[in-house]
Amino acid sequence: MPPNPVLANPIYLAGYIERMGTGTSDLVSACEKAGLKSPEFIQDEDFRVVIYRKNVTQNVTQNKGEKKVPRILKVLQLMFANIHISAEEMAVKLKVTERTIRRDIDKLREQYDIEWVGSSKNGYWKIVPKKD
Repeated sequence: MPPNPVLANPIYLAGYIERMGTGTSDLVSACEKAGLKSPEFIQDEDFRVVIYRKNVTQNVTQNKGEKKVPRILKVLQLMFANIHISAEEMAVKLKVTERTIRRDIDKLREQYDIEWVGSSKNGYWKIVPKKD
């Protein structure tokens, strides 16, 4: 039974829900289809659903047994390959947000003197290893 049948009935009549409980089996099927662990349904004082994500580790190996290159090194490689590449372009290439790229650049600044020289359109990356 819905917690509030007065609200559930017009939602049913409008076609937003089929009937109570049909979404749970759809959710389980979708998780299994995606290769995820089945969700947990918890009914205490309230109702909660725990949906599990895929377990992704940082040192995952690729098909040919090569270790995955950390993203921060990929950022550095992109800078060396094209000194005119923007943080926005790197974000698109690496499929992350521009903010993530900027955090990676801040981490790289611990080992390198990195700065963007020039305008946002015509500038370039200046990268010099820090002297110990």
